[in-house]
Amino acid sequence: MGALLYERIDGLGPNARAVALVVAALAEPSVALIDAAAGNQAEGGLAEALDGGVLELDDERLRFTNPLLATAVLARTPPAERRALHARLAQLVPGTEARVRHLALAVSGPDRTVADELENAARRARARGAPAGAAELAEQAFRLTPKDDETSVRRRILDAADHAFAAGDTERAIALLEDALTVAAPGPERASILHRLGTVLTHARGPREGIAHLEEALSHTGCEHALEAAIELELADTLRFATGVLSAEPHAVAAVRAAKRAEDDALRCAALAVLGLIRFRLGRGIDREAMARAVALEESLALAPAMWSPKLLLCDQLFWSHDLAGARQLAEELRDAAGRADGRHEGIRSGLPSATAIESRFVFEALVEPEPAFYLALIEWRAGNWRRAAELAEEARAVDEESGRDGLAAVVEWPRTLIAAHRGFVDEAREHARTAVAKAEAAGIEAAVAGYRWVLGFIELSEGDPAAALADLRAARRARDAVGHREPGQMWELPDLLDALVSLGELHEAEAIAAATEERARSLDRAWALALSARTRAVVAAARGKLDSAFSAFEEADAEHARTDDPFQHARTLLALGTTQRRAKRRGAARATLEQALAAFERLGAPLWAEKARAELARIGGRAPARGALTESERRIAALVAQGRTNREVAAALFVTEHTVATALTRVYGKLGVRSRTELASRLPGQKQDSRRANT
Repeated sequence: MGALLYERIDGLGPNARAVALVVAALAEPSVALIDAAAGNQAEGGLAEALDGGVLELDDERLRFTNPLLATAVLARTPPAERRALHARLAQLVPGTEARVRHLALAVSGPDRTVADELENAARRARARGAPAGAAELAEQAFRLTPKDDETSVRRRILDAADHAFAAGDTERAIALLEDALTVAAPGPERASILHRLGTVLTHARGPREGIAHLEEALSHTGCEHALEAAIELELADTLRFATGVLSAEPHAVAAVRAAKRAEDDALRCAALAVLGLIRFRLGRGIDREAMARAVALEESLALAPAMWSPKLLLCDQLFWSHDLAGARQLAEELRDAAGRADGRHEGIRSGLPSATAIESRFVFEALVEPEPAFYLALIEWRAGNWRRAAELAEEARAVDEESGRDGLAAVVEWPRTLIAAHRGFVDEAREHARTAVAKAEAAGIEAAVAGYRWVLGFIELSEGDPAAALADLRAARRARDAVGHREPGQMWELPDLLDALVSLGELHEAEAIAAATEERARSLDRAWALALSARTRAVVAAARGKLDSAFSAFEEADAEHARTDDPFQHARTLLALGTTQRRAKRRGAARATLEQALAAFERLGAPLWAEKARAELARIGGRAPARGALTESERRIAALVAQGRTNREVAAALFVTEHTVATALTRVYGKLGVRSRTELASRLPGQKQDSRRANT
């Protein structure tokens, strides 16, 4: 193939080869540019190249009929001739960036003037939201910088790494930083590079690889208080995911102190917010005063949306303390701000956390573009809007995937997995959770291990296997305890662990956990945890035959649920109450309560839990439901089946599993006294069925 390509190029006349070379050298070759660059060779040469099938014309754009022909043309041209052409094109092409690219290709070695122009062009590219282009230009600037200009060499290699990281090319960023580290002298310069490298390694490969570099960086900061604060802040945030918030707290405190010594308000803003989040995780509640100061600083400095934005971290705290309205307001505000900004914040970089310690102070910036969709997904999940939550979770995951930063991917994908599990897509959720646990363990992200082991336990419990669930739920609790999460509202595994223990007769353990949780929750007024604790007291009392105590505790649970916005847990409390009422022979009350629970599960789209409510209803003796009385979910499924849709199509349309559709259809047939889809269609007026699919 190569020989044939070279033959086609060698067969061209001088004018045609000159035209082909210009086309190969241009990113966007046009007839006008060819005329200007090739001069009197253009007209005849262009015609020959077109007639010979080497080039083709698309409107005013020229291109090679085979992209490999461009490589062959360049390979057949001596370097000096190529450089002369690029020097000529630099005078002709429109746009500053295109001009400096050609200038870079026109020189044979280091050139101070061209390197300066490339650096400026890289900054402009980054400012307009093109980090990949900025990375390419910055690397060219570094390559063409004279080696005796050590200050510029250091700055430009770090800039190139910064832009590469922002563009998602994390491995290139790591390679550049490792190169820079080999020649860095001890002191702030080395600390700055180690800081950057530790940060990139954390986000590319996980905390385990990043922490050691960050800890080493601290030993080189000297009197650079801003750099010290930035590294302490990075360590605090990394450790809270890895070894836990107890190990992170001293670094967050040190970051606040160093930022104060540096008189750097942007750093102090971020450090206050991270310290506030860590102390919230430790179960000390929201430090409203400190978070208010951090938010005020953020607003007064007009800082860009960032990973350590006080508003973002306050949103996190509001969500886990179950102030969904407040959390949603902040998340939507941040999402709007990020959309308006579109990555263009003059003076605020959005890649690595600092420039060199000597040349630039730390600025409030994001390692990963903040993704409020992550929090909005959790908020809508908790609020019971599961379809919308799934869309937002996928949006957050897609944004992170595009970044090329895999080290914390397990954290970002968690909402998608837990929402899928709640919606009954258990095979998908189980696979994602198992894969994520392995990744999180390998990367040293203990917090993610806790979250995914909870999801695995929830799936087993949802499928009716509390014994299998208990192993994962206990592991989730151990992992969460290991990272120091003591905020009652963030005890992910709590409702499922308590239910599994009660189901298996481990009443003393369930009672002890509920009592300890209730004491902590009462001190912070966490209605969500109080509701779950009361529910556990109720079912434990019922199991011991103390029905008066049980129903009294259910009333307490219901009152606490009224102060929260979590329809799924409320429905589970109704299911437990209805089951207790049935066992107490209060059939009428049980039927009403269980029907209320069933309706709630169906509204949510929780098929496995709806089945549990139906099973309890079926155990109630006495009058059976009127023949033909379909539930709302049965009516929806029956209507779509009557239109001729397959079970798979119905499941996709209603966001349930095929098993749920098949089970519901069996009940529908029994209630309506029909035996086929055709008969079903005839019993549902107004439904037009596709006869070709009626018996699918």
